[in-house]
Amino acid sequence: MKKPKSANEYHVFVYAEDCQPLEENINLFLFKDHTAVQLSAGLTRPVPGEAAWGALLPFFLPQPAPVTLLVHDDSNRYAGNSYFHLNGAQPARLDISLYRLPQAPGGFGGGHDGLPPGGPAGGPNPFDEAKTYLEIVHVARNHPEWTPAERKAVVQEIQTYAGFIAPLTVSADRRSDLVKVQRAWAKCLARFGIDAAALAAHSLVGSPAGGGMVYQAASVPQARATRHV
Repeated sequence: MKKPKSANEYHVFVYAEDCQPLEENINLFLFKDHTAVQLSAGLTRPVPGEAAWGALLPFFLPQPAPVTLLVHDDSNRYAGNSYFHLNGAQPARLDISLYRLPQAPGGFGGGHDGLPPGGPAGGPNPFDEAKTYLEIVHVARNHPEWTPAERKAVVQEIQTYAGFIAPLTVSADRRSDLVKVQRAWAKCLARFGIDAAALAAHSLVGSPAGGGMVYQAASVPQARATRHV
């Protein structure tokens, strides 16, 4: 006799870095842990009876297993994130906070994807000499024009892209939400002057983004104009 599928659902509520409700439409995707197998997707909206915006993510598994939540702001105002090893056998309420990405002049430059340089006061881009994952993270953590919270936001974008999105895009269907998110994420990184291809090209061994896993060099689609999810 076949085992019945395990039905479950997550209620995900999204807040800003000050822990106040984030009244924005944020994309939420649920995957089987560390795979490109998508289980559910939703867009945050006002939730009746709650002083917050959120989404309900119902999902099914052949048998109980850990899952991963991917958070993506299609407007690129807030840093996305990934949450690994969530218990797929238990219903849950998840309350998460997102950091706002830099918006000041110099923060959205880059010299990539046809955009102007993004260095301080129009000067050299601090990321120009950063060629590896660790070098890119170091520059983001010490960017001269960003606040501590903005640095955290960009580092989170880098870690989530390098540790989850880029490696798993290789095995994803070209028409999948994950590939669309990867393209949008790479364009967002390019606006800061960060080369997404450099993040994808280097193996991550036990990095905070990789959750202790080893990712070998991979080829992922380059950033290009596309309709966001």
